[in-house]
Amino acid sequence: PSVYQVDFTGNKLIRSEELRPVLGAAATGGVYKESDFRDILDIKIRPMYEARGRLKVAFPEITTTKAPENMGLNVMVKVVEGEEYNLGEIRFLGEDGRAEDWLKIGNFRQGVTANMGEVDEGRRRMELAIRRTGYLDAKVTSRRSLNEERKTVDMEFSFEPGSRYTFDKLLIKGLDIISEPEIRKIWGPKSGDPFNPEYPDYFLNKIREDGVFDNLGETKAVPDIDRTNRTVTVTLIFKGGPPVPDKKTNRRRSPF
Repeated sequence: PSVYQVDFTGNKLIRSEELRPVLGAAATGGVYKESDFRDILDIKIRPMYEARGRLKVAFPEITTTKAPENMGLNVMVKVVEGEEYNLGEIRFLGEDGRAEDWLKIGNFRQGVTANMGEVDEGRRRMELAIRRTGYLDAKVTSRRSLNEERKTVDMEFSFEPGSRYTFDKLLIKGLDIISEPEIRKIWGPKSGDPFNPEYPDYFLNKIREDGVFDNLGETKAVPDIDRTNRTVTVTLIFKGGPPVPDKKTNRRRSPF
């Protein structure tokens, strides 16, 4: 039998009106199997509670009844929300000297209700900060530990930077022989510089915002990563926009 309708009991912090659409969108219509249904609860509902500091939320009982409207099942989930935890101590393994920097980058709010969604966003921000310095395969992993006496969650972050990649060369497609050298002139990274994966898109956005070209259409930056030599070649692709009526303008001619 498939899931026809879902509902909750025992919940107080988050109303059933908020929980039902989230779980229903993922579970309704699917064949009911309790282990799979619990996986959906962990993926969809648990994060809603962990964003509110309820890190020991549990779903101890799931009951099913036949839906009178059809051959499907009505599923009732019992929720035990648990107590609220605050964000406690934060440690950075191997990065003690930069602890204050990482706290700012992660924007961790210690001493307040632990929003584990925000904590994971902070982890991703730290990961991106490392990748901007050329460590494209960098990973930051986290481990939580609950302090039952203080009702806090302590976080420990581990850094795996991997190998550093450098910028190799720039290729440009779509520009004429006059405009291409101008783009090369204002491109920032030099061969051998640590490669920042965000720079190519930033550069193209800046070109558009500054109105460098008349009638600029689609642009794209395509990085080619050589994982053997740890280098990156970037191809910038320029296209002209749709034809526009001729008119006098002080801007440079279209290079397309």
